[in-house]
Amino acid sequence: MGLMSWLFPSPEDRLTQAKKHLEREEFARARSVAEGLDIPGAAEVEAAGREGLVRLNLREAEALADGGEFERAAEHLAMAREFAQGAMGGEIRGSSRAVREVRAAARERTKKGLELANDPSIQNPGASEGDPLFSLPPDDPRLRYAMALEQWPEDLRERLIALGSGFAGAVTLLDSGEAQAAVEAITPFVEKEPVARYERARAAQTAGNLNLAVSDLLAFSDAVGHHQIGPVHTGSLLCGLLTRLGRVPEALAVAEKGLKLQPESYALHGARAMALEGLGRWAEADDLAVSLVKKAPRDLGLYRLMARCRIRADKRIEAMQVLEAGLTRNCTSGRCGAQPFDVDSGRMLARLYLEDRLDPQRAGELIGQIKSRLQRPGAFEGYLDALALRNANSPDADDAARRLLSLLKPEHPLHAAVLAAFPAAQPALGDSRTA
Repeated sequence: MGLMSWLFPSPEDRLTQAKKHLEREEFARARSVAEGLDIPGAAEVEAAGREGLVRLNLREAEALADGGEFERAAEHLAMAREFAQGAMGGEIRGSSRAVREVRAAARERTKKGLELANDPSIQNPGASEGDPLFSLPPDDPRLRYAMALEQWPEDLRERLIALGSGFAGAVTLLDSGEAQAAVEAITPFVEKEPVARYERARAAQTAGNLNLAVSDLLAFSDAVGHHQIGPVHTGSLLCGLLTRLGRVPEALAVAEKGLKLQPESYALHGARAMALEGLGRWAEADDLAVSLVKKAPRDLGLYRLMARCRIRADKRIEAMQVLEAGLTRNCTSGRCGAQPFDVDSGRMLARLYLEDRLDPQRAGELIGQIKSRLQRPGAFEGYLDALALRNANSPDADDAARRLLSLLKPEHPLHAAVLAAFPAAQPALGDSRTA
């Protein structure tokens, strides 16, 4: 497509673009581009885009229902009906029925859970009679922890139940925002039961004591191995903390040891990819993330990892493509509002477009989305704004860069990038930095 066709696309150009979006399963974009075109083939492309959006929303509704998010599932069902415009009734009814069945099963589990919570026969062996963990009043915050134990493996759950309501109260301090108090309150239980170290590790992490969190997770794994507890895999959590502490070789060793025992663990494979990136093995990390994203196409962290690795390998166009793919897959509704816009991915992508002077329209759209989700744009957004001025040949670009440099210390990660993009903004010797 020539420059004029790109700036002022004809209906035929737009239809060609819409078909390309359709081939890439970018249904929202395909529908949007084809909508309103009065040429042969446009109606079919628009209809195919709508059908794709219907199916994406139905799958999302079922997935959300499986995760217990029934209100959001209902929203996606409603959007599926809206896009269907009276068609695809059988598929919509099938998904609606599946969501209803999952919701009914969840209600039954809740009913049984409440019965268990009030069962006086479940007592804390180490406490006095009348201190059962599961006979707390329904509004007692400790009961929330008791119900959360359902996410634990059964044998470990029983060991925590035996610690009684005192332990539940200690863990509840973390949920109340008192992380350090939770660390101190959980500590006496750690001596009695090594499984309690996981909860202290969570509290220590929140309190900023990463070394204690790592120590507890290592002791936990030595005692009972690594486990999936709700959405958290203890081995993956340990790898992430080790990486943050700069102990990346240890993180890789933990991931690879865990994969020998749990070769299908997505969490451990993801932790291994992060460790490989941290060790500078970018091609290996990229390849692993590519294989993982097929299993988790909505994990935007994987797309960002791939983009970082490709930038390191000087494959910037490929980095842009993978970030676009991630943002597109995260917008299943066609409105790009049903799922939160990922600011980190948007920032990476906008920076690449602007630094390489590509697609100014898309870059401007991304800047708008980023700023709309921030209470207060910061230095990074200032850098994006300065790049946009530069690319528009604005005489204010260098001044914007100078103002930004006056706020950045030389060691700030953006400082070198600003100087590289704006060589004329190099400050004179003796200029001070205030931030």
